Amino acid sequence: GAQDRGQFDKVEPIFGLKTAGAILRRQVFEEICGFDEDFGIFWEDTDLAWRTWLAGQPVAFAWPIKVWHHQKPARFYEENKKAYRLNYFGCRNHLLTILKNLGGKRLILALPVVIFSWLILAFSFLLRLQPQKSWAILQGLFWNLKNLPATWRKRRITQSQRKISDEQLFSKVGYQPSFAYYLGKARAYLTDRPF
Repeated sequence: GAQDRGQFDKVEPIFGLKTAGAILRRQVFEEICGFDEDFGIFWEDTDLAWRTWLAGQPVAFAWPIKVWHHQKPARFYEENKKAYRLNYFGCRNHLLTILKNLGGKRLILALPVVIFSWLILAFSFLLRLQPQKSWAILQGLFWNLKNLPATWRKRRITQSQRKISDEQLFSKVGYQPSFAYYLGKARAYLTDRPF
């Protein structure tokens, strides 16, 4: 939805990608064990890109390439099912991605913040009388707790393939958003409006 003012007219490193328009060498895809089938939907592309970076392979935005991706209309999903899926898989897979890919020190610092943020969002949905969204987030958190042994096995594989540190990765593609950015994201989640 961003207005094109020429800001996309360059090839540059990016942290994540959209798999609807991604090109990845087969050797790299196989080296990083491809897609994690536990994801299903949401965050699978971020997880794939993050593991690609950790394996020492850059991920870049290639502006001259155009891909048209057919998307089903919004009315395709019933509103409650869509809201449930968004919150359940959003929470579940966000946490799964961090648990697998973030380095040890950063994981220790980030994990409580991420979990607390999802709990605040769940509580906010309760206050707005949207218990199905709140319940979906709690189920996403519980899924990670229940599947922690399997996630930890995946983490060991990912971390053993690591060729660059978090510091090296985030110096190439990281930025420190302001607190207002995170508030905007939370407001968008609560109001179902684009951010």
